[in-house]
Amino acid sequence: MLFCVKNEDNSMYALSRLNMRGLRFKIPLLIPMVSCISLTLTLLAIRVDHDFALECAKSNELKAISEQIASDFLKIAGKAESRADMLATIPSIGKAFKNEDRTWLWDQLRPMFVEQNEKYDLSEMQFHNAPASTFLKLHKDGDYGEDLSDFRQTVVSTNSLKSPQKGLELGRAGLGLRGVVPVFYEKEHIGSLEFVFSFKSLINKTKKITGADISIFVNKNLYKRVCTKVSNEQEKKEKKLTDEQLDVINTIGNFRYLESTDKEKIMSLMTSTYLNKSTEFYTVFPIVDGKEEGLSLEPLFDFSGAKIGTIVISKNFDKLNAQYQDKFAKNVLIKLMQLLLVLMISIFVYNAWLM
Repeated sequence: MLFCVKNEDNSMYALSRLNMRGLRFKIPLLIPMVSCISLTLTLLAIRVDHDFALECAKSNELKAISEQIASDFLKIAGKAESRADMLATIPSIGKAFKNEDRTWLWDQLRPMFVEQNEKYDLSEMQFHNAPASTFLKLHKDGDYGEDLSDFRQTVVSTNSLKSPQKGLELGRAGLGLRGVVPVFYEKEHIGSLEFVFSFKSLINKTKKITGADISIFVNKNLYKRVCTKVSNEQEKKEKKLTDEQLDVINTIGNFRYLESTDKEKIMSLMTSTYLNKSTEFYTVFPIVDGKEEGLSLEPLFDFSGAKIGTIVISKNFDKLNAQYQDKFAKNVLIKLMQLLLVLMISIFVYNAWLM
């Protein structure tokens, strides 16, 4: 009986040794397999987080540029209003305006306009008779008498309310950052005085600072009705096009191209689908010729809050993409080193346990 028990114990011990030997070979294979699965899942999670963080970084940068442009709109329109107000309160100017003395106003103010134009990008300066007709343009001699009441609501509002108006508004020559103030002489309201700063100058400065291109598309019917003096002569001459042909190539859906810091680039990227979706701020990242371009589109409003078109910001994010790819590669390398270290420790501990 004792012999049988001893023999059984020996068999159990032998079987246990065989199982341990099997484990010695199986577990070292199982550890890297589990580790590799874990690493794969970890890297997939890192990749998803990386892509999400990269897209957020691009969208946030485009949003920041948009907010900066909006802030600059207000600042420059405020500057236009304050400078117009400063001149409008000078009695001699009010007197000459009341007496319809264009010659005196031209001689006194034209040199100042030229200086402001050269130094600060003041693009227009003009007086209006109430309710809204041109009395004198300091930026263009002899051009007066036009009734602006159909499309220049800053002028109409200023003269009807007898209070200043400022902001973005379309004019015959395109967009302007405008400040319009009423002019009085001996408490009698005569008309209004307007200062306009160059919109083109603003977007060019924004490009220098941010590297982004800014483009404007306006409602095509509004463009046709208002922007009758936008200069297209150079483009017509270069491309040998008629006015009708030029209008066709510059129209996308219900929108008409107005201006941009890089027209060829934006016209190659833009579609009516993008423009039609621009009822609120949104971003898209199309691939063109194998290169990604970041685009943000949002509605463009005039001083009264009326939507007049779309503002598009476009920027190349190659540098940012490279930075995030480098960060991702470093994360992968760190995870691989962590895996290798865990494998080495696991196998060492396991072998020590079996001994």
